[in-house]
Amino acid sequence: MGEPSLKRSASSDDSDDDMSSRARLKLTESSSVVLPHCPLMAHTLSVATLNVNGMRDHRKRSRIFQYCKSMEVDCVCLQETHILEEDVPLWAYEWGGELHASFGSSSSCGTVILLSARQAGCATRVETDHEGRLVCILFKYPQGNIAICNVYAPNRPSARRDFLTRCLPLFLVVRRCGHGRRL
Repeated sequence: MGEPSLKRSASSDDSDDDMSSRARLKLTESSSVVLPHCPLMAHTLSVATLNVNGMRDHRKRSRIFQYCKSMEVDCVCLQETHILEEDVPLWAYEWGGELHASFGSSSSCGTVILLSARQAGCATRVETDHEGRLVCILFKYPQGNIAICNVYAPNRPSARRDFLTRCLPLFLVVRRCGHGRRL
């Protein structure tokens, strides 16, 4: 697979339909995980993950960011954002913090990891794929490292297997780095 690279996408003015409720946002909270022994975070690093089914529409994006802030977690993994490379400065400004992304198209894919203000500057390495399906961040702390990987795998079993097989070398690098080896 080699070193992952960023995909450049064409600009688009696609926008999502305006939604009036969280349910209509098609926002689904997949899981929330607390990882112990993170010395800078009162011994926890909280992580949430959401499939947002597109957030190109400004109002929808604003509500998603507001919801993510209300969860008061350290790291939010978003899938199906439909983010393009040129969106990053605006979206980071709207989020009000650090944002790391793997770019999809204006109508599919796109993974993002949002970091809370408590985690600002803590990411020491970020890896992405070129399909908008994977973002991995390595956090280094005095007592150990933590890697968070946000994966939006394909639905079809054969495509999912191929994708995960291509990602395996990256997961192994992240795993080694997470156990004290230098990047």
